Amino acid sequence: MSEQPTPSQRVTGYIWPAIGIAQAIHVTAELNLPDVIGDTPKTAAELAQQTHCHAPTLFRLLRALTSIDIFAQDADGKFRNTPLSDTLRKDHPDSVHPWAAMLPAHFIWKPWAELSHAVKTGEVPFNRVFGTGVFDYFSAHPEDGEIFNSSMRVHGSFGAGIAAAYDFSRVEFVADLGGGHGGTLYEILAVYPKLRGMLFDLPSVVAGADILRNAPFAGRAAIVAGDFLQAAPEGPDVYLLCRVIHDWSDADATTILQNCRRAIPTHGTLLLAEVPLPPCAHPSQAFGDLLMLIFGGVERTESEYRALLHSCGFELTRVIPVDAHFILEARPI
Repeated sequence: MSEQPTPSQRVTGYIWPAIGIAQAIHVTAELNLPDVIGDTPKTAAELAQQTHCHAPTLFRLLRALTSIDIFAQDADGKFRNTPLSDTLRKDHPDSVHPWAAMLPAHFIWKPWAELSHAVKTGEVPFNRVFGTGVFDYFSAHPEDGEIFNSSMRVHGSFGAGIAAAYDFSRVEFVADLGGGHGGTLYEILAVYPKLRGMLFDLPSVVAGADILRNAPFAGRAAIVAGDFLQAAPEGPDVYLLCRVIHDWSDADATTILQNCRRAIPTHGTLLLAEVPLPPCAHPSQAFGDLLMLIFGGVERTESEYRALLHSCGFELTRVIPVDAHFILEARPI
């Protein structure tokens, strides 16, 4: 029977590998190494030639990743994919490539170094490092914005879950506010052929909404550029914010929801698709909240969402489970 690690060994085990593993996986995704390897094992020199890298240094990266079963090395020195590295391939049905490209990227990694300052002062690390809010930054740096939006498109399939869990058959017009490139709205409109939809997001974001522009039901999908911190569009009878409110501080979330309250009709419905924190949060949830802190957002409990909604003129009426998420249904008071 193996001995259990001591407390100091456990803490060291958190610190030591974490420094390098996330960045090593990020570089792997950036270079598309699993896709370059494909089904044919290759030497580090062959991979270096195809990816324009320094062969000895690339070998060291591959060796490190092989030690944690991301890649395997054959007896002849060639590296091949494993079930873990396969998930970093862009064409994998359960690909995590977008997350590997985004979460350890410089625009997240650098603000993490300001966590101590944030804990002491409450200042948003991202804003401190880059001098602006995260979404204004992405508008000014479209390459980084595309990395972020690509990771958000992973949530596009969540729209099918929303369409299955929530009855839109009596709804005429739904607006997806902060809906990115439109993946969620696409899934909903595909299920409800009489439903009209509106994608509402920043101009730099909706410019990439080709999934809606090319949809067979494009005539039912309006694409509108705007800023919900300034105003929400009028007209829809359902306003959907899918994994949006957790991106914002209480002050900004209040502004967004108050803008929705001003625009929504008296018979309208507000839907927040979120993952409320349970009383005893799993590490992935608790540290996910720290990630939101880096950006200036916050994960909230159900009671905190209820209080936030009430302060903005909404009553939380239902909480509907959808896969690992929940739909918080609210109506104007």
